[in-house]
This record gives sequence, C-alpha cells and structure tokens, in this order.
Amino acid sequence: MDPQETSIGTIEGVGNFKPVAEGFADAPIQITNLMSLIVGLITIFAGLFFLIIFVAAGVQFITAGGDKQKLETARDKMTTGIVGLVIVIAAYALVGLVGSIFGLDILNPAAMLEQLPGQN
Repeated sequence: MDPQETSIGTIEGVGNFKPVAEGFADAPIQITNLMSLIVGLITIFAGLFFLIIFVAAGVQFITAGGDKQKLETARDKMTTGIVGLVIVIAAYALVGLVGSIFGLDILNPAAMLEQLPGQN
C-alpha cells in the first residue's frame, strides 16, 4: 500500500460545528444571517417602541382636557415618535443599500429561519 493513498479517516463536526476548512467557507453566509437577524430584531423592537409611544401620547392628548401644557407635551411625544420611526426606516433603507452594494442579503431574516434544523 502506498503511504500517500492511506486514508486515516475524516473529521466530522459535532452539531453545527464543522471542520475548520468547511466552516470558513460558510463564514460570509453565517455573518450575513447574523446581521440579518440583528437588523430584523432591532427594526421590530423600534416599530413596537414607536407604536407604544404614539399610543401613549394619543391617550395623553385625549385626556389633556384642554390643558395647553399637557397638549403640548403629548404633541411633542407624537412628533418625537414619528421622527424616530422615520430614522428607523431611513436606517433600514441604508442597510439595504449597503447590503446590495456589497452583495449581501442582510434584509432577509427569513433566510436564517429556513436554515434551522427541522425546517425542511
């Protein structure tokens, strides 16, 4: 038997861990999926935060009872909430633009969910 043809076996990964050479090949995809998940979660939390702030300001506006100070405070909260939502939407669009420039699918958190075990 030629020593160059002798096979001593292979290294198999445990769970989602892969051999080093194979793991590095998937690194850009895994980083993209992680970034996608983070951006998606931040966007969801920002949207929920806007909704809570806006509803609370609306209730405060309705219950102000004609008090100019309370009306102004409620209006300021609504304005702040809308400005925050516009910033989140602009940031989301900017992340999408940067992702498309670099060829990354950052704004697709569903891609990561499709790759979970048992989703076939």
